Amino acid sequence: MKKIRWWTWTLTDWMLHAMSGVIRRANKRGLKAFCAAKNRLRLLRFAEAFEAPECGGELSEKQRKQLRGLGLFGEGEPCDWPGIACRDCKVISIHSSEATGHLKHLEDLRDVEFLDLSGSQVQGTVADLLQLTDLNSLYLYQTQLSGNVAELSKLISLESLHLSDTRVSGDVAELSNLTRLKVLRLYRTQVSGNVSELSKLKSLRILDLYQNELWGNVEDLSRLKGLQNLDLSDTRISGDVAKLSQLTDLNSLYLYQTQLSGNVAELSKLKNLESLHLSDTRVSGDVAELSNLTRLKVLRLYRTQVSGNVSELSKLKSLRILDLYQNELWGNVEDLSRLKGLQNLDLSDTRISGDVAKLSQLTDLNSLYLYQTQLSGNVAELSKLKSLESLHLSDTRVSGDVAELSNLTRLKVLRLYRTQVSGNVSELSKLKSLRILYLYQNELSGNVEDLSKLKGLQYLDLSETQVSGNVAELKTSTRLHKLSLAHTQVHGDVGFIAQIPDLVEARFSNAVSGKLEDLEGCCRHLRELHLGVPALILCSKSARVSCTPAANSLNRLNHFCSEETQVRTSEECQDLGHRSSLLLEGKEVVASEALGCPEEAQQKLRGQLQGLGIGEGQQQDPCRWMGIDCNRCEVRSIESDQATGHLSSVKEMTKLDRLILRGQVRGNIAELSKLKLWILDLAHTRVVGDLTELSKLKGLEVLDLSQSQVVGNVSALCNLTKLTRLHLSQTQIVGELGEVSKLKELGNLDLSQTRVAGDVGELSKLRKLTDLQLSQTKVHGDITVITSMPYVIKVDLSGTAVSGDLTNVKRGCLNLRELRLGDTQVWISPGAHASHLSKQTIWLPALQSLNVSGCNLNVSFMDMFGALVQNPISSILAAGCSLTGNVHFEAPGSKPLLSSLAAVRSLRKSLECGVCLSCEPAAGC
Repeated sequence: MKKIRWWTWTLTDWMLHAMSGVIRRANKRGLKAFCAAKNRLRLLRFAEAFEAPECGGELSEKQRKQLRGLGLFGEGEPCDWPGIACRDCKVISIHSSEATGHLKHLEDLRDVEFLDLSGSQVQGTVADLLQLTDLNSLYLYQTQLSGNVAELSKLISLESLHLSDTRVSGDVAELSNLTRLKVLRLYRTQVSGNVSELSKLKSLRILDLYQNELWGNVEDLSRLKGLQNLDLSDTRISGDVAKLSQLTDLNSLYLYQTQLSGNVAELSKLKNLESLHLSDTRVSGDVAELSNLTRLKVLRLYRTQVSGNVSELSKLKSLRILDLYQNELWGNVEDLSRLKGLQNLDLSDTRISGDVAKLSQLTDLNSLYLYQTQLSGNVAELSKLKSLESLHLSDTRVSGDVAELSNLTRLKVLRLYRTQVSGNVSELSKLKSLRILYLYQNELSGNVEDLSKLKGLQYLDLSETQVSGNVAELKTSTRLHKLSLAHTQVHGDVGFIAQIPDLVEARFSNAVSGKLEDLEGCCRHLRELHLGVPALILCSKSARVSCTPAANSLNRLNHFCSEETQVRTSEECQDLGHRSSLLLEGKEVVASEALGCPEEAQQKLRGQLQGLGIGEGQQQDPCRWMGIDCNRCEVRSIESDQATGHLSSVKEMTKLDRLILRGQVRGNIAELSKLKLWILDLAHTRVVGDLTELSKLKGLEVLDLSQSQVVGNVSALCNLTKLTRLHLSQTQIVGELGEVSKLKELGNLDLSQTRVAGDVGELSKLRKLTDLQLSQTKVHGDITVITSMPYVIKVDLSGTAVSGDLTNVKRGCLNLRELRLGDTQVWISPGAHASHLSKQTIWLPALQSLNVSGCNLNVSFMDMFGALVQNPISSILAAGCSLTGNVHFEAPGSKPLLSSLAAVRSLRKSLECGVCLSCEPAAGC
């Protein structure tokens, strides 16, 4: 066939660009692996119909070296590698999520036009990209990229730029000269500035900058007439939303948690809108004005100032998500039953009314939230909603037998407290997926023992019901965080809670019994324990609580209430610091007198917590909010996965010792420096600050700031000698491992994807380690250091300069199940297999997963795997490690080699075996 180079490679370029677009879109739907494989196969088969030019020699070897520097590997010529496309033997397109190297190796790949390494572990700065002057598509989101985006203004050919979830910073206005840009996505980065300058980018179709320090008037963006998707949520953008009514091509508009105002009625001109999210803004107007947006699939306007009758929204036949809670809305819920495609419905805290049974026609519903409404009707009809995962109808007038819901087997959340439901809760034991069950203050009966079958239950509240049974049977519910059975008819020994490691709050009453001494050494996270009488044995000698056994046994207990029983503290408690709060601090007092908080104290607490973005609109005592634990009106523990406020709100909570927040919370960790925290977990948040601000928190036992924006040297933490868990992965911290070795109590250490350096041998002193994660750091040293960690279960040193002979890792490590050493410098001595067989030793006897991909082992298959004959191995990754010889699944005179592997269907067979790649056990090579 005659070679037609210009046609072949232009077409290939087009195909790979199209394929990458398909893969990225599929990734959003959770189908990346499937679509990537399927489309790659189709496109490459089509491309094979044309004869490509042959590329070889020095040029090919040079490209191979550069691509390997990016952490990319393949067989044959680089232009034939997966995800690589060439024109005239020059790489013009790179697409891979497996890159583990550095962007500096792009220096000589100057012809690249399309670069997508998103979701990989590649590192580098924006400056490493400046030589790619022909680049038109750049996708590096969810990588370790850093640097100033202003430098990208030199890449004037760019049409698509997606650097979200990276550490890039700078003024977003500096990109205003990239006039060819059609796609600009920089959400969850450190960019800042006035977005008004971006109005110069007339070609923009997608602008996605949410969760950044941005400001400006939304009116300026109304000049971008071609915009289709706009997301500036969680920024300081302001202005009148009505000005956007000129953007008639918009199909997605997300501006929630901004300073936006204006009347939503003007948006009714946006006939192409499919998604509208303006929640937590000051927009107003009649929601019925949006009823002509017939393409809408998502409508979220919760916590705004909109009002009106929701019945008009029944015209929006395409709606999948309708979320309007906490607004001045009314109407009959029956009208919404016409929206047959609804999947999520939330009209909570509105004046919506009607019969809930009418919603039984919405068979696609998986989330139904209508609490604090004027709803009534029988819940039995909802048993037809087989897809339901969350049901919250609390504080309504709904009624019926709760047992009728027992066929909703997908339910994870069931909240029906303070309603008129009744029946036997035992039937709910069929709901194996339940995580949250709140049915308190209802006419319910049944045996609590039946609920012990719900192994995944985390929150259970049946207070003020008629349930009975032996509470001790709940000992199998080991995932419980909160358990409330106050004012019920349960009985039994409360000592079972010692077997529930993560329990934070427990409330009992009536005929429970037991000894506090039985809880010694357990209940590490317990904050509140409420025990009612009569038949309660508090201690073996007295009905009064003395601190001598109890305070030492329950050293994390903050609030103890024993109704109708006097509580006092003996003198021995005075030197126990915060532990003495177990017993109301030395006073002889009837505990029930101290249970309620005065209204003034409640208002103060409510303001502080709402400053964190927690409990917006709630009026009840903040100490009873989910995730909030108090002692005598002082907050001791805060746990929320939806915090949206600022850390400064907690700086006056001087009794706080447990803070766990997720979501969009922001602020500087310096705000916490005066607290006496022992658990601080702000992972995946937007908090900033230097680690030195935490050096005074001498009582810290758990610190997790992973994927936050903190900086500093890890040495600042070396005096926090009580730390048992330290997670700082994917941050900008630096420092030496030698400083970390001073933290002798550490059991869990994760510094992966940071700039921490040093000899891994320094960690030999950390003998309590069970989990060690140092991947993609600058550490080095000998792998045999892990033999000094007798309890270690997981080790990840991939992408580091760690070296050494793997066959020497044999003493100790009896519990090691997972070992990741991809792209390190470890090796295996030839003849290792024969050595282990002759000595009849089992190398790493508990090992289940091994990754040595990219390691230059240069040994035979038998040397690599022969020593694993008797291991429970289920996953091996060994691509690109220069294995030689044939794959043999039978070892002479012994049992089948790796028989456990052959039996595991999910085994990732990525073995590079010299003459044969990825052989089936029965096939032979």
